[in-house]
Amino acid sequence: MPHIESTLTPDTARAWAPLLELLGATPPEQLLRWESELQRRLKDNGSTYRSLPDGPDVRDWQMDPLPMVLASAEWDRLERGIIERAGNVEALLTDLMGAQTQVKRGGYDPRLLFSDPDYLLAAHDVAGDRPWLRFLAMDLGRDADGEWRVYGDISRPPGGLGYVLERRITLARVFGFLTRRMPMRRVASFFQAFRAAVDDTLATRAGHAVMLTPGQHHPSYFEHAFLANYLDLTLAQGEDLTVRDGQLWLKTLDGLQPVSMVLRRVLDAFTDPLAFDDNSRLGTPGIGAVLRAGRVDMWNPPGAGLIDSPGFLSQLDHLYSSPLKSAETLPLMQPENVELVRQNPAGFVFRVLGGQGREGVLYQGGEPGLEAIWANPNGWVAQRRLTGSRIPASQQGQVGDVNALIRVYAVRGPNGWTAMPGGLVRYVENDVATLQASSRVAIGVKDLWVMGEGQGDAAITITTSAKPAVVNSDPGAVPSRVADALYWMGRYAERLEFIGRLLREVLQRVLEERQSVGPDNAIPGLPLLLSGVALGSQMVDVNKPEAQLSTILTHADHPVGLHRALDGLLANARAVPDYLSPDAWRLLVRLEKNLQSAVGLQELPVGQQIERLDQVLMLLSATNGLVNDTMTRSLGYRFLDIGRHLERGLQTCALLRDAASPIRRNELGFWEMVLGITDTTMTYKRRYRSSIHAGAVVDMLLLDDSTPRALAYQLRRLGEQIDLLPGSVRRGTLPVQQRLALEARTAIQLADPDELMTPEGQPRAVLTDMLAQTERRLLALSETLTLRYFNHAEIPHRLTKVRT
Repeated sequence: MPHIESTLTPDTARAWAPLLELLGATPPEQLLRWESELQRRLKDNGSTYRSLPDGPDVRDWQMDPLPMVLASAEWDRLERGIIERAGNVEALLTDLMGAQTQVKRGGYDPRLLFSDPDYLLAAHDVAGDRPWLRFLAMDLGRDADGEWRVYGDISRPPGGLGYVLERRITLARVFGFLTRRMPMRRVASFFQAFRAAVDDTLATRAGHAVMLTPGQHHPSYFEHAFLANYLDLTLAQGEDLTVRDGQLWLKTLDGLQPVSMVLRRVLDAFTDPLAFDDNSRLGTPGIGAVLRAGRVDMWNPPGAGLIDSPGFLSQLDHLYSSPLKSAETLPLMQPENVELVRQNPAGFVFRVLGGQGREGVLYQGGEPGLEAIWANPNGWVAQRRLTGSRIPASQQGQVGDVNALIRVYAVRGPNGWTAMPGGLVRYVENDVATLQASSRVAIGVKDLWVMGEGQGDAAITITTSAKPAVVNSDPGAVPSRVADALYWMGRYAERLEFIGRLLREVLQRVLEERQSVGPDNAIPGLPLLLSGVALGSQMVDVNKPEAQLSTILTHADHPVGLHRALDGLLANARAVPDYLSPDAWRLLVRLEKNLQSAVGLQELPVGQQIERLDQVLMLLSATNGLVNDTMTRSLGYRFLDIGRHLERGLQTCALLRDAASPIRRNELGFWEMVLGITDTTMTYKRRYRSSIHAGAVVDMLLLDDSTPRALAYQLRRLGEQIDLLPGSVRRGTLPVQQRLALEARTAIQLADPDELMTPEGQPRAVLTDMLAQTERRLLALSETLTLRYFNHAEIPHRLTKVRT
């Protein structure tokens, strides 16, 4: 039976007393409100930082507002065990990836080491004289005697650390009165030690400290982004880094800048496709050689993943003594272990060496899978099942008991190992062995509170008494991938607005004229909407306009591309989570929820479609305004602004070109739609104080660089921003990007309005040609910016000396 935490000892009873007293006096309705508020805040954070993957993730688990509590005296004992065990793990790993003394002496079974897929032979001795282990997480649970036992070690930082921090901050905001009543130890000291360890690493070598992440499609990308921002690390993907002349560099807009420290979250074998797995696209080619040469420090270097193996776990306690022992783990390549486990297979969790996701399996006896293990036991280990802890949890406002396991963390600094006074708690309702076998079965997570002797410092934020130095004060230090994402974020924001405004104008005509949409009774602007004129859109079957129009909002894969534009906006925003303010993120989350809520609805009335589009456009405008007001005017913002104006220029060209086509002759209603789509109706009325005239509309939207929606304004802003980019010049021969921007703007400035439109308001061929030429220049400018700033091609080197 699981151990009831609140009654284990007098110390634990006193530690749990304030929480249990609160639960006894709190009605279910209040608990439900706390749950709902906590989930809302966490969901907003989650939508901010990650796109939803197909598989489960820790962020999809229910966060319980009730923490798990550890008494001060018990934590002190556990802390000593964590620190001593971390030192033992580091010592054994250093030996196995170096001299292998324990293998030569027979202390570590060589069959277990060399047959273990987690043993990366190519990484042998790659760390040199630097520590093999800087960070460590441990999964723990109580055994049948109530003692804490480790059933798994985790080498890849952050290993859930970011989730712990996020939940502690969020829980303090929702449940703050309880944190003030209970003398809880704070986790800020651990993160200060973490950052101090990073600073100690950087003290010997100048350069960037980066967190190497697989990217935003990884289920734990939220954690990577959240923790990198909290610890002032540059979030980078493998493609953001490059190796040149034996040095690791970060690709930035100002060129390559040195990297001196890497916090690795990519799997060991995926770190370097040249040294390890040549199928990897997540790492950086050549980084292994830089690491071996001692020119970069990595937490933890490739090869440290060996400690994650259950084979490593089975050998540690035989070689080192520690007060915090492992759960009994038996390698089945030894016949005596097979005989022992066969007597009671229901008492063990079975794990395969190097197993995918490190998942374990449970058997009762007699199953075909178990017979397969007995037939070929060499690749398997059996781990004694743990009993776990019985703790209270709130489920829909009702308090019930659940079974839990915990994860704790330690970091190695200049003065040794430091354990975090807290951790991540996962729980299930049934046998905790299922959770021991696979963390995916958890139904919820909790915060782990360690009680202290006094109230302590309530702060969570890392603080310092000295004034900090400016990080990355050089404006060109923006990584190229970040600039690329901000550029496309600006483009997708404008694309979403253009499609939304175009769709709203068409729907308003349908509603106002109260006519059916069909080939005999066409609505102005509908062919434009369905013809794929908007960038990112595709041609739609014009034989069924009514059906196509009614499903643009409700079908996520509609060819018009409204939802695709939103997906592009969110994907690029999530690639740069630390460049946007929290309020901007909340607006983006609401925008996503609002538009996605229409997906799947059937026969949504036109009036409701217009209302939803109004809300989408208002949220989008608020988001753009907030981003514009809060983002630092760095090169990142400059590329965001370039993307916005370039996309708006392209969409304006497409709109005016369609309006000037011969089929639009004498369609003043369509020119009125043009003003509505560009949101310049009031500007036109205030300026001309007359009815709609096509020539006046063209003058305002094409030639007037004081109108923010005009093409001339977009080209002026593009020129101003491009002139400030690295590599641009003030005199002499202009680079391609400046030349293209200048050509496009000059052509508009030199245009004669009388040559573009007749006095009667009929477009001339010169107008269409000018718009088409401007589109080509803008598209060429986009391609030039990509090649110049977002890609870094290496200069070819001669491989052999040529004699002449």
